[in-house]
Amino acid sequence: MDFNKAIELDLDIPRTYYDRGNAYYSNENYKQAEIDYLKAIDLETENFLYWVELGKTYEVLGFLTMAVEMFNKAISFDIYNSNTLDESISEFIIYIEVYCGINYLIIKMQYSILQD
Repeated sequence: MDFNKAIELDLDIPRTYYDRGNAYYSNENYKQAEIDYLKAIDLETENFLYWVELGKTYEVLGFLTMAVEMFNKAISFDIYNSNTLDESISEFIIYIEVYCGINYLIIKMQYSILQD
């Protein structure tokens, strides 16, 4: 899909920014991914997936404090009552319980070491 064209046609679809951010992330263009995830969040603040991907991006960029903040924000949403769940429940479990849970602890430990 041509995400740039889709964004040209309608600037207010957060999922398009999210999808383009994922494409940038996959191509290791993390700064562009960050910009698109932030735009998606600006348009649809309570979509936990956007926060998770932004946290992953910050982790890769080495911004551990910001990554933890994004994961905390993602976990704070009432996911089961959200209208943003267009992903499967199994993907939700993978993202939140596995990725955020385990990486949150790892990042917290790395951050603690850096602070010492």
